Amino acid sequence: MSILKNLKTCYEGPDDSLGSDFIKPCINECILYKRETAWFRSSVIRAWGDSLINIIDNKEAKIEIIAYPQIDKSTKIALDKSLNDKNRDNILQKHRQNILLKVLKIDANSEMHNWETGKDIGQTLSYLIADQKLEIRFATCINYSDYQVVSDDADENTLTHGKRGYFNFPCGTTVSFNGSANESHAGLMTQGENFDVYDSRKENQSWKVDEHKVKIDATWNGDRKGYKIENVSRELLDKIKIVVKNSRKKNDSKIQNITDEKKEEITEEIDFEQEMLQEDVWPHKIKAINIFLDNHKGVLEMATGTGKTSTALQIARQLFLTKKIDKILICPNRTNTLCEQWYEEVMKWKKKRNLKTLGIRRFYDSHNEAGKFIDGSNELLIVNRMPEKLENILKNLDKEKTLIIQDEVHGFGSKGMMQLERLHRSFKYTLGLSATPIRKFDTEGSDFILKEMGKIIYEYKLENAIEDGILCPFNYIHLPVALTKEERKKKQGYIAKRNAAKKGIGDPYSEKDYMRDMANVNKLAENKEPAFADFISKNSDLIKNNSIIFCHQKEQAKNLGNYIHQYTSKFSYYFDEGVDRDNLMRIGNDLDCVISCHILSEGIDIPSLENIFILASDSDRRETIQRIGRCLRIDVNNPNKRANVVDFIVHSNEEPLKSEKERFEWLERISKTEVKNG
Repeated sequence: MSILKNLKTCYEGPDDSLGSDFIKPCINECILYKRETAWFRSSVIRAWGDSLINIIDNKEAKIEIIAYPQIDKSTKIALDKSLNDKNRDNILQKHRQNILLKVLKIDANSEMHNWETGKDIGQTLSYLIADQKLEIRFATCINYSDYQVVSDDADENTLTHGKRGYFNFPCGTTVSFNGSANESHAGLMTQGENFDVYDSRKENQSWKVDEHKVKIDATWNGDRKGYKIENVSRELLDKIKIVVKNSRKKNDSKIQNITDEKKEEITEEIDFEQEMLQEDVWPHKIKAINIFLDNHKGVLEMATGTGKTSTALQIARQLFLTKKIDKILICPNRTNTLCEQWYEEVMKWKKKRNLKTLGIRRFYDSHNEAGKFIDGSNELLIVNRMPEKLENILKNLDKEKTLIIQDEVHGFGSKGMMQLERLHRSFKYTLGLSATPIRKFDTEGSDFILKEMGKIIYEYKLENAIEDGILCPFNYIHLPVALTKEERKKKQGYIAKRNAAKKGIGDPYSEKDYMRDMANVNKLAENKEPAFADFISKNSDLIKNNSIIFCHQKEQAKNLGNYIHQYTSKFSYYFDEGVDRDNLMRIGNDLDCVISCHILSEGIDIPSLENIFILASDSDRRETIQRIGRCLRIDVNNPNKRANVVDFIVHSNEEPLKSEKERFEWLERISKTEVKNG
């Protein structure tokens, strides 16, 4: 069966063999294999195996390898002693030649291979080079001081250069990849290595394929900034051809053993049907990951449901693979619920990525494993956001080798966290995550976040996510709710009290208290309950189909429960953090509806959720964005999902209040967003 029929988006040991499951099947069918690698060894022939029959027999097929040779100490000394560029170029050319001689198992003073010492491998490579089936070019640093110096017996783990490549297939498809493995048997066949794979047939991956091709081809053609491309020297190429010519006379039978292998017939038609894209290779996440790895510090502003958690863990994984960090500190928020959700995701990630040596520690609720985290190596700690805890931990960590992740980073800007000023910013790697990192009406808190964690380096809004099919589209239903005469009078009283306080008359009345009292009148507007009752009497299916109702206070929630009970008994309340958390996971099974206050706005993942009712909302969009994100998550069990957002807009004297009108216009605009090409 063609590899293009069963192409995966990620290959990783030990579940996958990069050589047997990916590279070899692709070579067996491709017409071009082009690859960048830090380390190229002759042992790769064992990984390529009999797939080379395609390269040897197919006149159009070829392998092109770009190697980034690190230099040994003796070569570095020679370069330092050289007085001009010409001498340096001669030294590097000799160094490259010695590398290739070792790869090909060629004795520099002999015109023939030694089959016993070469084990056929060097000779096979020589044949491929002589027949122009394999071309190797060296990408060398223009600035000699940029070379990574390694010992003569260094292993592949010492080389941290990026590795990527692509395959062109006869049908016109291109498959590209990047990951941690070098072009060697150890790199392709042992555990712990990985490739992320992209398919040009898939619209949401083709841009990455094009990006890989452009960058790899630019290096191959000598257009990469900071590098120059060097071909195999004519002297060495001539020597290879002599070796091949003489050895072929005596060893044709040995080569025949390779080419006489039975060739696999490819008669099945290639299936171009789109497969479901795995979450961890969504293009927007790859872009976010690359931006952070370039910046080291910063905030990812990503809409709820677009994969902030998995993006952060992939960043952590990349930093571990390149040995840039040995500790990860994750701080979700103050609640045990979100900490526990992070723990569950981390444990799945650890198992999936086979990170057996990574210790997972907790410091929230009844768990207290901070000491093991501080004292150990290759450790991850999840801790709730409490300044006293964080201060002690941060002061005992290596600032160069630790990644700090602050989830729901808007909460990090609270007054209580400011006692940690300058602690986070002193770390090399700090990552903030939030759908809404900027704190409205709190410039000081917002500035604190950006100074400590870094600026906003990537944005991915609700509209972007809906257009890309990452979140589902939604219907926006707005219901006008008039303030009663008594409520308008109450608000007039608050206005008079504020004006008096400004003149020094009566009791002190802060702007914060004034805004809170005015907002409470809107959130608890008496007419919301009858408006809700009237709406569900005509649309009871929404209440009975995976819904959450957001209220302001428990009393309001209980009153709504009396109306809901007329249509379904399968509903529950969710008020206190950590209480009845299992109820949430029952939505879509034996629970139709949950009535909640603020606590569900942050960090809860319920893909089956389809409908939300907003009876109370802050003027700050943060809570609304988080709530809407709850019901816009893609549900694999409901591929045609379209959510419903029912919003109660408060009016006074037949006109919507300013903040209510702004929310209405904003949500109505977003609700018109549809999936591109959908």
